[in-house]
Amino acid sequence: MARILLLILLSFIVVVSCRKNKYEAIPSDFGHSYLPLKTGDIFIYKADSILYSVLGTKPTGDSVSFFIKEEVTLIAVDSSKILYTLSRSHSKDSTNWTFIKNHFYEVEKLRINHKENNTITTSLIFPILKYTYWNGNQFNNFPQKDYEYSIVDYTLNLNNKIYSNCLKVKMDSTLNFRQNNMESDIYSKNCGLIYSESKNLLLINNDSLDSKGNVVLQRPPKIEKGIIFTKTLLYSY
Repeated sequence: MARILLLILLSFIVVVSCRKNKYEAIPSDFGHSYLPLKTGDIFIYKADSILYSVLGTKPTGDSVSFFIKEEVTLIAVDSSKILYTLSRSHSKDSTNWTFIKNHFYEVEKLRINHKENNTITTSLIFPILKYTYWNGNQFNNFPQKDYEYSIVDYTLNLNNKIYSNCLKVKMDSTLNFRQNNMESDIYSKNCGLIYSESKNLLLINNDSLDSKGNVVLQRPPKIEKGIIFTKTLLYSY
C-alpha cells in the first residue's frame, strides 16, 4: 500500500513539473526590458540617408531626411511567445503620415526575433552578456551574419538626451583600406531601440604622393561612393 501511495505521489510531482515547464512567465529583469512594448505605444524617429557618388561628392537630392513612426497595433500571446505587430509610417514633416507596412517582433524567453518582408532575424538573445554573439540569420535562408553585444550597460548622450543602461548590438562589419561596411543597433532599458546605423562604403586611397608616387603624408582613406543611413529616436509615448 505504501509503495502504491509513493508511486501516485511521484506521478503527481512529474505531472505538476511538466505543466510548470510548459509555460514560464518571462522574468522582468531577464533583458526583455530593452524592448518594452505594449498596445498603443508610438515611437518617432528621425532618419537620415546620405548617398555618396564617385569621389565622395554628395549631389543635391541624394541626401534626404524624413521621419519614421512605429506604432504597436496588436499583441497576440500563446504558451511560448508574445507577438507584437508594429505599423510603420513615413513623413517629411512629422505631421502628415503615409503608411508603409507592418512588421513584427516575436518575444520568447531566450530571444527576440524580428520579422519584416517575410524574413526573420534574431535581434536579441538572453541573458545579455558582453561579447555574446549569435547568428542573426539562423531562421532565414541568408548566409550567416554574426551579431554581438559589443557594449553593455553604458550611458549615451543622444539628441541632447541622456540614456542610461544602454546596449549596443554590432552586426558583421568590414573595415579596411577599401571598404567600410558596418551595422549596429543601440537599445536603452525601458526605452527600446534608440539608434540604428548602417554604412556601405567604398574607400579610395587619400595619401599625399610626390612626383614619383612615393607617400609623403599618410591620411585616412576617402569615401569613393556608398550610403550611410541612421535612425535616431526623437521621442515616444
